[in-house]
Amino acid sequence: MKRPRAFVVVVLISFGLWSLVVAGCALSASTVPPSTTLPTEVLVSPTPPLASSATPRPTSLVPVPPPIATEVTWRAAPAGRLTGQIAVNLYSLALIDLQGGSPKFLGPHPPTYSQFSWAPDGSKLAYLLLADLWVVDVETHQTWNLTYRGWYDEPERWELMPSWSPDGRYIAFTSRLLEPREYGQTETTMHGVFGGQLTVIGADGSDYRVLDGETVAHNPSWDPDSQRLVYASSEGELYILDLESSQRQRLSPADYSLPEGIYFSYATWSPKKEDQVAVSFSTRLEPDDVSVEQGCAILNIKDHTSKIIKRYTVKLLLPYEGMPPGETLCCGGPDILWSPLGDRVLVNIKPQPRTDLDARLFVVDVRGGAEQPLTGVYGAYSMDWSPDGQWVAYVDNGDRSLWVVNPSNPVEKYKVMAPFCCEGPVAWRP
Repeated sequence: MKRPRAFVVVVLISFGLWSLVVAGCALSASTVPPSTTLPTEVLVSPTPPLASSATPRPTSLVPVPPPIATEVTWRAAPAGRLTGQIAVNLYSLALIDLQGGSPKFLGPHPPTYSQFSWAPDGSKLAYLLLADLWVVDVETHQTWNLTYRGWYDEPERWELMPSWSPDGRYIAFTSRLLEPREYGQTETTMHGVFGGQLTVIGADGSDYRVLDGETVAHNPSWDPDSQRLVYASSEGELYILDLESSQRQRLSPADYSLPEGIYFSYATWSPKKEDQVAVSFSTRLEPDDVSVEQGCAILNIKDHTSKIIKRYTVKLLLPYEGMPPGETLCCGGPDILWSPLGDRVLVNIKPQPRTDLDARLFVVDVRGGAEQPLTGVYGAYSMDWSPDGQWVAYVDNGDRSLWVVNPSNPVEKYKVMAPFCCEGPVAWRP
């Protein structure tokens, strides 16, 4: 928690409205599902307990909200087809069990600028609340504010984009100073950049370290061995940082036979291959440019080769008054997410106002480049893979309903929760 500020939680959802929202949750299915084979289970290290000497280490026990909805079941799905739990933001952090039942609420307060990251053993979930990084034990509901620095610490900071290491030992995230207008407003309003200094903290609350204080980093991603992080910067540069040596390496587009002038917007490491990184990119723009190329590629950081797996052009149809066209289009690219098996990636093209871009969520085979659309024209607000790589969960960017789809057979899909149920990310429990 930051220093004292007005913190008012307004309960906007009554028992009756919640009952209508959640009681409206149902699954609809089509076609006979193909057979699937689960991959061999990979053992992960258990998440370490909080160290008794860890600082900062305030703890609190979050009261479990009483049931506020009738039981929900998914009878349209064949028995055993959908299993597991998905973390969502139902105006409060909650778990949805795909076998049925009411949502399991993990705390009374909604996460802010919500981004979730599971511990690899599925015991804890990292999330953001009031600009701090928190962890909740999903069985006991105990929570920890990992980045608490005292009531009157100066300066205050805004933490974002948590990413739990595959070995369970660390959480990487971004951190920056609060803007003057953000003091007392961190539950609702962001005025500064979305990102910050690359930072890491032990999962037990110890070993807080700023790894890169020179750039505004975005969405750090771990290599499979939990030794390195890849991330894009606000300037469109791409970096790899070694955790042990704290040495940072810039990845030049020219070294991978890509145009030197491209802007990297997102990077994520393959969970299976330590030499493969997926990136999204766009061309850099001049003020008068009315179109931009965007796409994603797979970089092999060992032999310095690349393969573009998706590329498209976005054309501006109507500039904003007083804003140069190039500024309206700059700077982005699709969100990308590796399959746990390392054979496919999700490519999420989000809507861009006043352009001819068709938003859509695709699954792309990284070996051959074959792609399949998984959503309609509104695309996905957020998405995640099931731990076995056989399913994709996403929040529809149009009506905010929650879906699960078979990426190998996209006509097999299930509506898990009714429209306007979910705001923010989805995160499938390992």
